[in-house]
Amino acid sequence: MSKKLTQKEVLERFTKVHGDKYDYSLVEYLKAKNVKSIDFVGLVTEYCVKFSVLDSINENFKTRVILKGIKGINIKESNKALDEMKSKGVDLL
Repeated sequence: MSKKLTQKEVLERFTKVHGDKYDYSLVEYLKAKNVKSIDFVGLVTEYCVKFSVLDSINENFKTRVILKGIKGINIKESNKALDEMKSKGVDLL
């Protein structure tokens, strides 16, 4: 049985694989293109979707999650993630 990774370990592994290849961030690119709102879909609600959505809110984008377009692994954790997103002002559609 493999050990459950912490959020920090997941992000560190992602960085080791993908590195820092770009001179600008996605946030900088979106802001340069005058993007004001982002709709999210994706897999692993309680990790990938949650942290992307919270980053979006922290960068002052109007943020929505399309519920039919997401899927979590753990229903309890997914629901907690959705509650947290909603508490931050995210529209759940």
